Amino acid sequence: MSATLSRYHELIRLKQRQVLTRWARGHLPHVSTSTTRLMDMFAFFLQEAGALQLLTTFPDARLRRTIGISFFATSLLFKAILKANAYEALPSRLFSNTRLLHLLGFNLRQITHGFSRKGNKRPFDVESLLNALRRLSPEALHAWYLQEVIPFLTHALPWPPAFLLLDSIPILVDPDAKRPFPGAAWGHLRTRKGKEEHGFGYKLIVLGFPIGPNRCGVLAAQLVGLNTADIDAGRALLAKVTAAHPDLLRGLTLVMDRAFLDAAWLSTLKQQHQIDTVIPLKANMDLLDFMRALVAHEELPAWETVPGKPHRRLCYVEQLEDWGGQGLELVGCYIQDPPKKNGEERSWGIVTTRVSLPSARAIHDLYGDRWTIEEGFCQLRKLEEFDQLTVADQGVITAQVLCECLAHTLAMAFLEALGQEYEEIGARRLRYDLLAQPTVVIVEIGTAYALLTPEEFNAHLDANLQVMAARQRRERARDGPAPADQPRR
Repeated sequence: MSATLSRYHELIRLKQRQVLTRWARGHLPHVSTSTTRLMDMFAFFLQEAGALQLLTTFPDARLRRTIGISFFATSLLFKAILKANAYEALPSRLFSNTRLLHLLGFNLRQITHGFSRKGNKRPFDVESLLNALRRLSPEALHAWYLQEVIPFLTHALPWPPAFLLLDSIPILVDPDAKRPFPGAAWGHLRTRKGKEEHGFGYKLIVLGFPIGPNRCGVLAAQLVGLNTADIDAGRALLAKVTAAHPDLLRGLTLVMDRAFLDAAWLSTLKQQHQIDTVIPLKANMDLLDFMRALVAHEELPAWETVPGKPHRRLCYVEQLEDWGGQGLELVGCYIQDPPKKNGEERSWGIVTTRVSLPSARAIHDLYGDRWTIEEGFCQLRKLEEFDQLTVADQGVITAQVLCECLAHTLAMAFLEALGQEYEEIGARRLRYDLLAQPTVVIVEIGTAYALLTPEEFNAHLDANLQVMAARQRRERARDGPAPADQPRR
């Protein structure tokens, strides 16, 4: 990531030197302003990372690509940085630099007039784009993400990560819509307060990975009906990833919640793919009772503490090989919290196949790191507004969800590299703090351009005014005096 950032920083510096050298020699520049420097830097990031080349692989079965689906996907990338209520606002809100817009797939009519404006001539028809997307199959889209996007992400972003997280994101739609949503189903979902509710829609099974301390990316995803069990969808997704990329996840640790508990599957991940797992146990499991009994029979249990939670106690438990008859070697962390008001004991456990973890605290902290990605998934769900699906077509829905997963991942990687934070404005919409970025003056000469702050531009302008004035004097002396204006009759 740092190498990519330094490459386009260097590219900007090289072009700035070209522009300033030519400007100092008296070349007349074209001057315009950019919305924010962040937008221009993100464009270079996408170019250097290879995102634009990736979008050319987007599955489009038409022989003539009159409506660029890659443009649709590119637009979604920028929606992850600058939220726009309508596609027609994107060109004017993204950049004032027409050269950058052209590199990103915008044509002159889109740059000048926008597109899909009601009542006017439409340079870009969203309905035509939707008709093209309706020809796509969800299977082809999932295969594209699996075969093209995963290798791109593992090369463009820092890899391998500290751990992976398997989780699900519910996507609710209107069950009474005029046109029924294909593949949507009734199912249970858990609310923020831990209660289960009945809902209608989809479920996005996501294999995520951390990007820095507070952000996450989506390595792989699968869209299924809400009635599909997490364990079934997660097992299918991991099977596809390991089949397509056998060595990609080898040696990594997969953190999951209780919905993915299955001894046989965890044994397969460990023994066939060398993927370690960390997962909490359900309260009614025999393995948890066995851990409790082992701790109770210790004369002096080696209790460990957790910083910030003085009343929580941890105990390291070994020799847990007999779970489910799989012969899977496990170590665990037995956790004891203060009793409830009614005196009921509160204890639970976490087990892992990563037997090299030396203490209960190490297991506890590794499982606690999952909240980094959990919060990232919450940001993904809010930022991309997954519950605002309106087109009842499975191809369009799958394209939108997968492209926005890719968009979110690239945006988070870019902002993490820059250290750019975002803030929440309003109840449901996240916007990035673009106000902290100064307006940039774009000075273009030929195919090169410089990005300057207003102060830098004024300094160079003052230094070159005399040069340009001298050049104009020489041109007038060479061409002779200008013809006098003829008097009007």
